[in-house]
Amino acid sequence: MMQKKRGRKKFRESVGASREELNRLNRILQTLCQCNHALVHAIAETELYQSVCQILVEVGGLRLAWVGHCEQDVSKTVRPVAIAGYRPDYVQNAKISWSEENERGRGPTGIALRTGKPCWVKGAKVDPILAPWRTEANARGYASCVALPLIANGKRLGCLSLYAGQRNAFNESTIDQYRAYSPLMPLLRHHLARFWARRFAITTKPISPLRQPSRDAKSGLLVAN
Repeated sequence: MMQKKRGRKKFRESVGASREELNRLNRILQTLCQCNHALVHAIAETELYQSVCQILVEVGGLRLAWVGHCEQDVSKTVRPVAIAGYRPDYVQNAKISWSEENERGRGPTGIALRTGKPCWVKGAKVDPILAPWRTEANARGYASCVALPLIANGKRLGCLSLYAGQRNAFNESTIDQYRAYSPLMPLLRHHLARFWARRFAITTKPISPLRQPSRDAKSGLLVAN
């Protein structure tokens, strides 16, 4: 009898785990579809970044998402250009850098930008690299996070940082779903720049002066040159 009860309990747990995994996969699919739509239809860089952050929060179930631009100033500042999620003032007050000499440059974002590889924190309450921001992160319910570098043609452009309300939300088995956005966003950024450059060139191209029409010798009709 006890074995049967244990068997039923394991079966229910297995079914519950399968449903959770199915819901997770469905959420990933919806997130990818909407992000791809944003990537295709964006006409401005900031619009693209903001749309992706919004989708990752509203559809992907993340607590916070933001994109930071990699500045080349003395402090090597990471300047926020798009933010979505719960209590976004966290990003504005974080004063994140990508300099290894700065304490605020030794967190996930700084490490990701220097190494060119994703860097994640499985537990915000215990991981030492999140020490400068731990109190503020805990107060907002950010339990884990990941930083994805945005790189194009070998040049670091910025970073996509994501925060979840659950521990261990980002690991080797789940990071690939988010890694897909990091090469796509700077790629589209490049195409947007080319698009606006061509558009500017067209609108600023000097207009050729009108030539006077000439009369055809045989027909006697006026012909535009």
